[in-house]
Amino acid sequence: MKRRLLLFLFLIFLSLFSQSSSAIRDNDDRVLLIEIDGPIMGGSLEKVDKGIEKAEREGFSAVILVINTNGGRVDSLFSMVERIERSDLPIIGFVDGRAFSAGALLLEGCDVACMAPHSVIGSAHPVSISFSGSQPIEDEKTVNALAKYAESKALAHGRNGDVVKSFVTENLDLTSEEAMELGVIDFIAEDVEDLLDKVGGSEVKGKVLPEGLAKEEYNASFVTDILDILGDPTIASILLLVGVYALIFGLVSPGYGAEIVGSVCLILGLIGFGFDINYLALVLLAVGAILIILELFTPSFGVLGISGIIIMALAGIFLIPLNYPDWYISGAMVNEMISSIVAVSFILGVFLIFALYKVIKARNKRAVFSTIEGEEAEAIDDLNPAGFVMYDGEYWRARSKKGEIKKGEKVIIVKKDRAELIVERKI
Repeated sequence: MKRRLLLFLFLIFLSLFSQSSSAIRDNDDRVLLIEIDGPIMGGSLEKVDKGIEKAEREGFSAVILVINTNGGRVDSLFSMVERIERSDLPIIGFVDGRAFSAGALLLEGCDVACMAPHSVIGSAHPVSISFSGSQPIEDEKTVNALAKYAESKALAHGRNGDVVKSFVTENLDLTSEEAMELGVIDFIAEDVEDLLDKVGGSEVKGKVLPEGLAKEEYNASFVTDILDILGDPTIASILLLVGVYALIFGLVSPGYGAEIVGSVCLILGLIGFGFDINYLALVLLAVGAILIILELFTPSFGVLGISGIIIMALAGIFLIPLNYPDWYISGAMVNEMISSIVAVSFILGVFLIFALYKVIKARNKRAVFSTIEGEEAEAIDDLNPAGFVMYDGEYWRARSKKGEIKKGEKVIIVKKDRAELIVERKI
């Protein structure tokens, strides 16, 4: 009996082992695709880290990073490249669109560098933000350190380090065809399938990549996807602005739920940037908010309101530290983000002032209800005894205090009984 039980358990173990081995053999002929579409930051880093970990654990042959980015955080870039270097798996970079700034250096940090036709790489000179927009950093120590890093990654993979260095020192841009001709990349491929055909049989990191590799897309967790979205500098900055405007509305006109919306937007915006914000910008936000509120209660002919909106727009620009070394993005992306933030800030500011003006006007109008006794109105129905009258351009339900009142007759408001006016014929 014991022998039969042991034999039965052995057969179950053998079956499970063979299924596991089969799954690993199947993955041996597959590559894992990880998309980096947007800013390189915390969410992207986690996606790459977890994706490579999955590929290592489940026995994939290689990992392909599909890159389309204007750049991102420097610390995230360095961590990604370090993760690529720690892995025993071949990591293939494939630019499908653009790879500027941090994106260009990420591609050069991959074991195999490939680009789709008509894609662009480069624009890696670090920039800073000023009131006139993005400005190239001229500090030689900063530029040379970054240029040396870029050159070393290219040389480590047998590519043209001098040209890659020019991405940083000269802000050079190259098409895929130019990059291939100058030895900056290893392949040009129409798509991922074409890339797999070209790398099949190649030796990378001491391993020969099988031919006929199949692809599998990596699906990040919901939390990672949310962090990726919130991490977009433009989205995070707009969320912070919306949060502040909503809080202003909620403080001036409580009871509309704006405080909750504002608090949620502020928290999401702060999470998007890991609470790494410019505190001087917070002071500007407070000043702008005070000026907008003062505009509602002080007859300044719009001067305070416009000033508040302008200050809020400037605060939106400087809310997040977009300067190198915190951020490594192209000047074009910086200017694009500034334009978006300023436009949204002005639209929100004008809408906020208009909405608050309407709320305060309605509140003040409701406050005069108690003073309408003795005012004149006009019957628009026969009041026998109830009907409607016109008062101050508005229709009111009314009731005659004594006798019938004909349509068109003038009446005097005696008092207000909830939503109904008590009137009598004007003598």
